[in-house]
Amino acid sequence: MTESQSRYDLVTFGDGFLRLVAPGFGRIEQVNSVQVHVAGQSLETAVAASRMGLSTAWVSIVADNPLGQKIINKAREHNVDTSSSRRSEQGRVGLVYTEKGSAPRTTVDIEDMAGATFGNGSEFELDWSILDESRLLYLDLDAAIRYAGSLSLFRAASDRAQASDCAICVSLGDYFADGSEEYVQDIQEFCQHAEIILTTKRAAMRMCPDEMDLETLAERLKSDHGTPIVSVTDHKLETPRICSWKASVVIGTGTKNR
Repeated sequence: MTESQSRYDLVTFGDGFLRLVAPGFGRIEQVNSVQVHVAGQSLETAVAASRMGLSTAWVSIVADNPLGQKIINKAREHNVDTSSSRRSEQGRVGLVYTEKGSAPRTTVDIEDMAGATFGNGSEFELDWSILDESRLLYLDLDAAIRYAGSLSLFRAASDRAQASDCAICVSLGDYFADGSEEYVQDIQEFCQHAEIILTTKRAAMRMCPDEMDLETLAERLKSDHGTPIVSVTDHKLETPRICSWKASVVIGTGTKNR
């Protein structure tokens, strides 16, 4: 789809949840209050792109209650369109409790996602007509692994994007790196249709276990999947508060054959 025909520069799909952060460097079991933040990789990606001046939308399934409304409201605060997201009375909003690191203790995330509404998403049919007027679809594939049963939703999004000539970007992180072989094979199918692959070194090594160098991993993924753009990142925790990052980005030419 050409830029002049597109209403949205970027549409993202994935879960949204609430991050409950212990104040300062406290432990969850020690504090009497927490800071509440809206989070979720796909939502944060849409917000970041919107703040850079792009037209963005976020598609998800959220609980039809005040906590779910808080997530929707935060997206709208940042000018992210949520009109294609669904509300459901089934399930609940997922929670992540975060303890910020203080030497020698590193930052810790404690996930409470069981029963989250997004995990019941296979029971819904989302309206993917938004992709008919979009340039790029971003898929948070870690969410597809985090919530068993949501894979069909991601397949529906990918299929509609291909039919609508909307480019696809897939993101693979630690959930993919630690996933079962069955899920790893299922998720790799999405890479075959992607114009952009964003991944970590750990996740990339699940697909290319004999490679170690970032640049080699990126080139290998580009070659194996025929993907024009591949980014592989790695990080090293220097101290509980300082992390150094490295990345290798391989940019080719052309697009996927639809």
